Amino acid sequence: MTYKDQRVAEGVEDAVVPPEMLKRIAEIWAATLKVEQVRPEDSFFDLGGDSMMLMMVLSRVREEFNVELAQNSVFRSPSLQDFCLTIAEAKSADDDLDFDEGFL
Repeated sequence: MTYKDQRVAEGVEDAVVPPEMLKRIAEIWAATLKVEQVRPEDSFFDLGGDSMMLMMVLSRVREEFNVELAQNSVFRSPSLQDFCLTIAEAKSADDDLDFDEGFL
């Protein structure tokens, strides 16, 4: 079940990114892109992001959130809000895998 599906099942119509995640990813983007502020609707590429910066962001996300994202994840979800949803979905999938593996 994706993060968004899980939120809908919980009765939340729109998938909402945890505020602390949104804040932390915004800080990572701002530091990497050397911009002062990143809003939820801002696009990584419109802010000047390139493939090298993308690798830096993915590395930081892996370190801080313990989740591995595909390199094309930002292309599919270029806004901060959507990228955070992608991270939340990946974490949810990892949690499901961890749970399932414990019972094999």
